[in-house]
Amino acid sequence: MKYLGMIPKSQCEWIKQLNDSKYLEHGIDSYSQGELVDLLETRVSQLLGKPKALFFNKGMTAQFCTLKVVQQFTNNDKVAFHPLSHMAFDEQSSVQHLLNLHPILIGEPDAFFSLDSLSSMSQIPATVIFELPLRRSGFRLPNLESLKEMVNWCRSKNIHSHMDGARLWESAPFYQSSPKQLAEDFDSVYVSLYKGLGAMGGAILAGEENFINQCKIWRTRFSGDHYTLFPFIVSALDGLDRHIQDFQALAQRAQEIAQLLRTFESLTIAKPQTNGFHILFNQELSEEKVEQLNNKAIELSKKMNINLFRSIIPCPYSDRPMIEIQVCNSNNAISDEDIIDYFNQLLSEL
Repeated sequence: MKYLGMIPKSQCEWIKQLNDSKYLEHGIDSYSQGELVDLLETRVSQLLGKPKALFFNKGMTAQFCTLKVVQQFTNNDKVAFHPLSHMAFDEQSSVQHLLNLHPILIGEPDAFFSLDSLSSMSQIPATVIFELPLRRSGFRLPNLESLKEMVNWCRSKNIHSHMDGARLWESAPFYQSSPKQLAEDFDSVYVSLYKGLGAMGGAILAGEENFINQCKIWRTRFSGDHYTLFPFIVSALDGLDRHIQDFQALAQRAQEIAQLLRTFESLTIAKPQTNGFHILFNQELSEEKVEQLNNKAIELSKKMNINLFRSIIPCPYSDRPMIEIQVCNSNNAISDEDIIDYFNQLLSEL
C-alpha cells in the first residue's frame, strides 16, 4: 500500500529499521538516563535554542509537567488554550480531572485565537498554550506578527507562554523561519518525535534550566521514567538525521494537492499552511451517506493500492463532514493522476 500520510509499520519493519541504525553502537538507556538520551536532549535543545531539554515518552506528559510546574511557581491554577486544541479536544478533560487546573477557552473554532482574545480574558491564567498549528481547526497558524504580539503580551503580564509544538517542524516553512527562531520567544516548547520525524514515539520539552529541572521531578511523579525506551530514542535520532530537512517540500506538496482537489465543485479547501489541511464537503451529508462514502474509500484504497486519508469524519467547526489530509515522507509514490482518479470515483457517490 502507498500512503500519502504516515506509514503504519509492522513489528518486523520497526525491528529492521532499528537494527540498521548507527546509534545501536551506544549504550542503552535506563530510567530516562544514558548517553543516547543525553545526545537526543542536547541535539533538540540546540535546534530549539533553549538551555535545556528533557525527553518524555509521551507529549501530553511533557505538557502536564509544564502546567504543574508553572502552577507551582505562580500559585495560579488557570490555563488558557483554544477550544479545539489538543489539550481541550483529545485528552478527556485531563487538565481538570488529572491536574486539577481550570481551563480558560479562548478563540473561535475555525481560526487561531488573537491578541484581542487574550486581552479580553476576565481572569489572568498562569499559562497560555499556543498549539502550532491548530490541527482541529484545519492546521491553522497565526501570522508571525500576531504570534509575536501575543507572546510579548504574555511576557508583559508575567504569563508563561508554552508552545504545543507537536508539529513545530511542519510549521516552520509557513513562517520561513527555523524552529529555533520560532521557539526563541516562548518560555517552553514541546515537540513531537514521532509525527514528521518518524520515531516510534516520544517527545522533548525544552526551556530554562530551573524550569526543566522541576519538570524532571514531575516526569517521575507522572510515571514517566521507564526502565528503557531505546526504540523511541534510537528512532528519534535516526529521524532527525533523515527528515529534519523535509518539511518545506511536504508543505509545498500539500499546496499542490489542495490545488488539484479544488477542481471538484463539491469540495472546499483553504490554502494549506503546513503539510496538513482539511477538505470540507459543500453540503451536509446524512450518516448513511458518510458511511457509504467511507466504504467506497476503503474499496478504492484496496483497488488502487493507495491510502490518502483515514476516513470522512464530522468537522468540529462546521455542520459539513470533512477529510483530513496529511502529507508525509512517502507521498511521492502517489501521483497527481492517482489522486484525481481516486476522488473522481469517490465523489461519484454523491
